[in-house]
Order: sequence, then structure tokens, then C-alpha cells
Amino acid sequence: MPDTRTRLNHGEGEVIALTIMDMIALRAPTTSPLHHRRICGKDIWAIANYIGQILETCDLVTFYAEHVYLDQETLDTILYKMISNLRGVRRNIFFYSTTIASGTLRLPMDTSLLLGFVADIGSLNMSLTRCRIARYIVGAH
Repeated sequence: MPDTRTRLNHGEGEVIALTIMDMIALRAPTTSPLHHRRICGKDIWAIANYIGQILETCDLVTFYAEHVYLDQETLDTILYKMISNLRGVRRNIFFYSTTIASGTLRLPMDTSLLLGFVADIGSLNMSLTRCRIARYIVGAH
């Protein structure tokens, strides 16, 4: 996103979006004696440090959903938030995009990054412990 302070990494967004699509499309086994249910949108939560990454991930999920014929209701229940807005939220499956670089191997030497919330260990710990079943941390893709 030129001329803004936000960042996004298309590769990280794509990894998260495709994994979300695979999870939602997966059919629970019917031969197991255990009760399994399908993963649905309300189980999933995607977070990032930058609003640009949140918007990119949401756009990519919407784009790929058209190819697997997901209904809008399922898409509307997936939660997208910036890491600084997590208080009181819990979901079963958690995707965290660390998004620091824009897909390049290194940032220019004169680039300053404000890590803010991520640099606060207590806040980071709180955000990483909000999921109930699975935690996926995607970075430097």
C-alpha cells in the first residue's frame, strides 16, 4: 500500500487464505466412533499487526471462496482483527500473520518498524493464548 504506514505481504495472506479454504472444505470423517464436526467460519480468527495485512487476507479469502463455492454466511463469520484489538475474543483456530516485510528477504537498513503491541510480552502472550485448538503463525513468506 503505497503512501501509507501500513504493511502487507501478499504471500502470507495467500498461505492463510488457502489454508482457511482447505479447513472449511474438509469433510469430517464419518467412520470414526468419535463425533467430529466440520470446521466452520465461526471457528477461525485471522489477526495481524497491520490493517493492510488484515484487508489483504480478507480479500484473498473472499477471492478463493468463490472458487470453492462457499456461501456468504460462512465467510461473514470468519473474524479478522488487528492484534491490538483482541481483548475478550476467543476462537478455536487462530492464524497470526507476523507481517514485517512486504515479501522481500530484507528490509532496507533505513527502515524503522514500530512493533508496538508485539513488543509488549504480556500483550503478545495474551493474544497467542486466545485460541482453543490450533495456532498457526505465518511469517517471512
